[in-house]
Amino acid sequence: MEERKPIRFVISKIEEEKFFITDNFPENRDSLKLGTGIVFNFNVADHVIAPTITFVYKNDENVLFELTARCEFTLDTESWEAFKDTKGTLIPVSFLQYLAFNAISTIRGIVFCRTRNTPLADFVIPMINVENIVKENILIPFAGQPS
Repeated sequence: MEERKPIRFVISKIEEEKFFITDNFPENRDSLKLGTGIVFNFNVADHVIAPTITFVYKNDENVLFELTARCEFTLDTESWEAFKDTKGTLIPVSFLQYLAFNAISTIRGIVFCRTRNTPLADFVIPMINVENIVKENILIPFAGQPS
């Protein structure tokens, strides 16, 4: 049986892309809902996988808070090469879920810092099951190959 080598990576960048918080919080908080989204971007040349996470608090009428931030994870060359496939670079769903979990945790920290001393400071971001959001491997085709 072939020995599995660890995937080595670092968080190489954390960047806030969008931030909005309203001045007009409603008295009734029962109607507030949290929306979450994730998009993966890749930089093949630099071996970067960058999930972008969005958290949005809204009620029936307005967006009250929105934060979009990106975590860039840079893999070492050997780890990136281990994902090579005959058609391109195949990133397994389990690794994408692991990076998404780490990115969400990092963005939670940004939410904590950005909502301090605001009416949203006591709001809790619930547990997010990344298996419900990230469901498939992603194939990055080699240049010139159809996806």
